[in-house]
Amino acid sequence: ELVFKTTLPLLDRFIDELIASGAPTVGFSLNYRNLDFGNMLATRIKERAPNLTLIFGGPESFAQNKLGYLHKNAVDIFVIGEGEQTLVDLMKALREGKPLAGIPGVVTRKEGIIMSGFTPRKPEMKLDRLPYPTYAGLPLEKYSTRRLPMLMSRGCVCHCRFCVDYILNAP
Repeated sequence: ELVFKTTLPLLDRFIDELIASGAPTVGFSLNYRNLDFGNMLATRIKERAPNLTLIFGGPESFAQNKLGYLHKNAVDIFVIGEGEQTLVDLMKALREGKPLAGIPGVVTRKEGIIMSGFTPRKPEMKLDRLPYPTYAGLPLEKYSTRRLPMLMSRGCVCHCRFCVDYILNAP
């Protein structure tokens, strides 16, 4: 919370730029370390732009669903589980104004109430079927560095009981 409060002027400038961009949706990838900050940022964005659609995904979104905490967030949509195809299907439905209920891996929420049931999407087990990551179409000139993160694994082999991965993949 202290980090959030001390960076609030910078975050508000970021939110101003976000609103000015006209983007209809904003997505967050959550993990255990950024969950609280992500929730505070989402709440701040919703206060300033209530019609902006906010999406949470990532491993902590899955854990929050398993633990029954989705109603405690300030977002509209959760992508639960692996999101590659789910996010494509979700964005297409949003763009075309189609209903979101029934998209595997998606849970919707409105005013703190879960509006759709959760149908899991089976993970793609043959990873060679997934396209190789590309930055084509991404305006790299707008970034301050020529380096961008890329996760190259799926899950963890350790299954420590204190880690969210254990919650996600417990036997």
